[in-house]
Amino acid sequence: MFYIISNIVYGKNCEITREASNAFVVTRFSSAPPSVSLNAYPKFSEYISLMTRFATTYPELCQLITIGYSTEGRALLVLKISDHVTVNEAEPEFLYTSSMHGDELTGYPIMLKLIEELLTKYNKDEEITNIVNSTQIFINPLANPDGAYGPIGSIHSDIIYQPKRNNANEVDLNRNYPDDIKGLHPYAKHFEKETKAFMAFEAKHRFVLSANFHSGEEVTNYPWDNKSNLHPDHQYFEHVCQNYSIQTQNDSPSNYFEFDPDADQYESKGVTHGASWYLVFGTRQDYMNYYRQAKEITIELSKDKFPEATKLKHYWSYQRQALLNFIKEANNGLQGHITDSQGYPIEAKITIKNHDNYNSWVKSNKDLGDYYRLLHQGIYEITYDAVGYKSVTKYVLIKHGEKTTQNIVLSHENASFDYPNHNANLMVNLNNAAHTKWYNKTPENLNYSKKQSNLGSINYNFKGYYSNTKDGIYFNSHSTIKLEEVTINANNTGAIEIQLVNSKTQVIDSKILFIEEDGIQTIELDFIIPKGKNYKLILKDTSEDLQLFCNPSEGDFPYHNKAITLTKSSKGKTYYPYFYNWKFETISRLKHIAGFDAASKTTASTIYKP
Repeated sequence: MFYIISNIVYGKNCEITREASNAFVVTRFSSAPPSVSLNAYPKFSEYISLMTRFATTYPELCQLITIGYSTEGRALLVLKISDHVTVNEAEPEFLYTSSMHGDELTGYPIMLKLIEELLTKYNKDEEITNIVNSTQIFINPLANPDGAYGPIGSIHSDIIYQPKRNNANEVDLNRNYPDDIKGLHPYAKHFEKETKAFMAFEAKHRFVLSANFHSGEEVTNYPWDNKSNLHPDHQYFEHVCQNYSIQTQNDSPSNYFEFDPDADQYESKGVTHGASWYLVFGTRQDYMNYYRQAKEITIELSKDKFPEATKLKHYWSYQRQALLNFIKEANNGLQGHITDSQGYPIEAKITIKNHDNYNSWVKSNKDLGDYYRLLHQGIYEITYDAVGYKSVTKYVLIKHGEKTTQNIVLSHENASFDYPNHNANLMVNLNNAAHTKWYNKTPENLNYSKKQSNLGSINYNFKGYYSNTKDGIYFNSHSTIKLEEVTINANNTGAIEIQLVNSKTQVIDSKILFIEEDGIQTIELDFIIPKGKNYKLILKDTSEDLQLFCNPSEGDFPYHNKAITLTKSSKGKTYYPYFYNWKFETISRLKHIAGFDAASKTTASTIYKP
């Protein structure tokens, strides 16, 4: 098996490169297991080789993923570690990523050492074996290779010589993420290639817990970075950050990891609320928490941004146990499976009453039904909403350091019943259109069919007026629905943010979308919306050169069917804004596939019961 990474082909024990003369040069690696030295920072070629050899040496435990390329064309690598690495398991997904600032490098070799520790001690160390068996772990040791190694083609391009904070375009990657206050681009006009690669990667996953590593100080930092307001899970963050810091302090000399810039508010050495330290916008920590519903923190590992290599083994010993403990946190809190009565998984939205008022809800996995909600200890009122099913509310008790399992079986919104005839007369009352047939035995197969509907104006060809203001469309939902898609008409390429707010103007969902071409196109939202009135779908922000076309008329409001009513435009009768031809999923229907009595001269049929 060969891997092509940054124009170099890697085999199991060799590296094949093409020289300027077009001749191929083969460099053979040792067949011994890969080993991480903490006596020197790796060359970039050594880093690539090491990550590749991890994957080829331990194929049953790890998988190498190239999530994209840097501005200079270097590979952005993530290693997945799990006991069933090729399978999407019903386990929490966890992420570590380091050195998005290219001159803050303590975490880079430490992440490589952590990978080695997890792989080499699996089935030898009980703690590590349990971690790998219960968690899908993703590790990115180097998020900004151009900042660390410099321009490709320079004399120092393979070694760390004069690392710099920014990427090759002189953009600070930790100021380049969408921000819920300053919008899509707080400082730069565009997302960098590195930022887009990580956003696309994270959109394919649902990380429960994560951390990104920096250096320049010694502290754990939790959201928000961009405001003094407390995160809904502020107490949880304060608790897990204290745990991390205390473990690190216990494993290190005195005075290490004791920075506490918010001591006047929350006295806890080695822990700070982000904005209490300093206010900043566009950080990946805030992005992951607000837009991806992950619990991400920022960890500063050393006061020296680029410490001498001889000190790396000390930082590893200080941090090792805290790093492992933090991964284990992903399996604490509330978790379970959400299914229907037949055991099929359901995608549901899980919200906490009087708590999840700022995008801190979670969803269950639509393929497996598993869900994870990390919480501070206490009693919570949890509501589970899914399309086509009755909402369920439960009270749960959460304790620190423990897992609380709550499996939920949701009932169909429109229940279907079978009536045995037994040669007697039977009257069937049908409230909706349906077909009836007799069958002589219990159905052998049961599954659910989802009904999709379209609503809203389809007059999206108009190109005479466009806007990027914060306007949108008000609507009422008469049952739990899933807004899957809408059609837009864009004048350019770029990015947009679409936001869903409730009648109290609280954000209940939001999504960043990359518009890769202009013109009419369908965009995917996948918003699960509980029954309620006066929702508003808003175009919150667009890239500087991107605007969406509107229809300069009132439209035919209200647009209505049994599940949803689009009531009005936020601009009254001035125009119909942005979102055309809404496609949404409504009530599921019970599907029976059954054998029928031969006397009816029917061998089989399909019945949908609304």
